[in-house]
Amino acid sequence: RHMTSLFFVPIRLCVPSGIQRIIPYNRSLAYDLTLKNDSGTIGTTNHRLQRDKPMAQHIVVTEYDPLWRKMFEEEAYVIKCILRDNCLVIHHIGSTSVPGLAAKPIIDIMPVVHSLERVDAVRKSFEEIGYEYLGEFGITGRRYLRKGGDERTHQIHIFSEERTDDIKRHLALRDYLRTHKEACSAYASLKKSLAEQYPYDIGGYCDGKDEYIKKIEKIALDWIKNTDSQPDIPSIAQCPAEDEYGRLQS
Repeated sequence: RHMTSLFFVPIRLCVPSGIQRIIPYNRSLAYDLTLKNDSGTIGTTNHRLQRDKPMAQHIVVTEYDPLWRKMFEEEAYVIKCILRDNCLVIHHIGSTSVPGLAAKPIIDIMPVVHSLERVDAVRKSFEEIGYEYLGEFGITGRRYLRKGGDERTHQIHIFSEERTDDIKRHLALRDYLRTHKEACSAYASLKKSLAEQYPYDIGGYCDGKDEYIKKIEKIALDWIKNTDSQPDIPSIAQCPAEDEYGRLQS
């Protein structure tokens, strides 16, 4: 017997071998049950559970929108006003930070701070403007926040200044894609294909990108070591505007 909860409704599934894979749909949840005994597979049955609203996080990849930069600037202003002098710099990262790159319309923002403890102290301020405050969320030295619920609009990845490797890998990938059109185009095509294949399966979508991202990230880190276009990260004292490098400074 397996007890699980789908959409807050407890359901008991009495199956010898369990669920092979759950595939989400727009207004339902579909899954296959493969039944087995000691002699092997007996058979597979298909099931679908209806629901009243769409699955969380519909995966939609759209063409680049110049408004994404403005959305970053507006949100970064608010973030800086919460973090105040704890904030060293705020970077626009992720696919929406790369002009010309198709992306999910979710703005990824990376503040770098002196102290994560001071970030934790203003958690309530982030929650008051609509963010879920999820702590490290699997990455040491980070605070992860997201906003928008089922239709996510923003994600914040706050790193302490000591986490230089994490900071560099995000910036290296962004800057490499900004300057290498072939890699940018290949990544866009991959994301569009995965969005069609996994329209309501964020796990499948991310798994499909994983190998390519790791490959390009390694290339980008090697590339960034040999480029001179890496100005020092400045401190900022007031709510700032973004510079040509996609950073915020006074």
